[in-house]
Amino acid sequence: MTELKDILKLMLRQREEDQAQRKQDLEMMQDQLRKLVDKLQPAAPAATPTVSTPSFSPFDSTSELWDDYYARFCTFEGAHSVPAYRRAQVFLTNQPATTYK
Repeated sequence: MTELKDILKLMLRQREEDQAQRKQDLEMMQDQLRKLVDKLQPAAPAATPTVSTPSFSPFDSTSELWDDYYARFCTFEGAHSVPAYRRAQVFLTNQPATTYK
């Protein structure tokens, strides 16, 4: 009977050790997963101070071809360091309602 109790105690201890090891492994995997997700998520643009972007003339099909206008706009955004995430907004805010639509 004592042998059976000893065996049960050993089994319980082994089970507790296994559970502790699983918990430790799980915590390590969660930490690794958090680090991986942090690396994969695009960094949010840093809070940028409000910078006024100079206006750009709206597109006028009677005086300029679209390709020429677009080339000028690309030059404008480069000269004024317009970040990629703001290009569409800068473009659209400088257009008349008909172009915006």
